[in-house]
Amino acid sequence: LPMRKYLIAIACLFAFPAWAADYPVKGPVYGPQGFTWTGNWIGVQGSYNFRGALDNPFVNFPVDGYSFGGNIGTQRQYGNWVLGLELEANWAKIEGNSNIGPVAVVFNTEAYGSLRARAGYATGLWHLYGLGGLALASTEASLSVPGFSTSATNLHWGYVLGAGVEYAMAPNWVIGAEAAYYRFRAEDYGFAIGGPIGLVTPAEFDFWTAKGKVAYRW
Repeated sequence: LPMRKYLIAIACLFAFPAWAADYPVKGPVYGPQGFTWTGNWIGVQGSYNFRGALDNPFVNFPVDGYSFGGNIGTQRQYGNWVLGLELEANWAKIEGNSNIGPVAVVFNTEAYGSLRARAGYATGLWHLYGLGGLALASTEASLSVPGFSTSATNLHWGYVLGAGVEYAMAPNWVIGAEAAYYRFRAEDYGFAIGGPIGLVTPAEFDFWTAKGKVAYRW
């Protein structure tokens, strides 16, 4: 009888590995342990642009609208701190208008972008950051009266300041929201009136953005 017990015990020891191999094992669970914000990303974004204004010696009026675009960047995590660099470009329709007597003035930002540095603090799958950098906008302004119109385009340099939050919803996917302020320096617009007659007038502008975005990271 004792010998039978020993044989049964030895058989169980050899059978356990085979039984364990057939038992379903769960894959790795995605979580904050071991996750790092170090890496690169490319993404898309949409923004509501509001509380903007155009300033000119003759007129001052609000501008607002919307924009869609993309971004690409890289960052490194040091402990809980995250430092990065991002380039964004947006197609936009941010416009406003006013009248000077019979003259109608329309101003539209057609595209804008920025190169910004980011500094943030990460806690697991969440990342809070501030940003600041150089901005560039492409614009068009037009003057019109009944029976006549003229327009001019320009590039404006400026700056951007803001803050945002990101959440890593999967190892390679991030969603986020951002608020930023863009301000652009004054540039001269030259309007052809007729023959040698023209008008040159400066204009500067600014606006706020509320942005939603999604990015693929690697």
